[in-house]
Amino acid sequence: MTYKIITLLLICLAFSQCKAGQPKATPTPTPTKIEDSAPSKRVGNQEFSPSTLIIFYDDSIGDAPLMKAVTKYKATIIYHYNTMNGIAIRIPEGKSIDDAIAYFQKVKGVLAVDRDRICHLDNATQGSASPL
Repeated sequence: MTYKIITLLLICLAFSQCKAGQPKATPTPTPTKIEDSAPSKRVGNQEFSPSTLIIFYDDSIGDAPLMKAVTKYKATIIYHYNTMNGIAIRIPEGKSIDDAIAYFQKVKGVLAVDRDRICHLDNATQGSASPL
């Protein structure tokens, strides 16, 4: 009886230490904190970050022209979407989001420049919100 208990405990211990089936941890980007920036902007029914853009580029051209433009504009890269050929950037203070959109739309290889949409999951965070 004692051997069965010890064997069972050893098996449980072995399985608890096994890491073969666990996925590798991947770093996650730091989310943009809306409260750290200017108030969000509302366009129609939708709410957008006042300083974040999502930009998609043509894979055949690559991201080099876009990265050069980001540096020149003094924007900050928040996240690089490798599988979707896109990046999220924060525009510098004092620059308008509309001017930034116009600037990045002219960069070679850029397919789309979009505002970063804010989607509240809890209606209490936005008062009397309408459903999406």
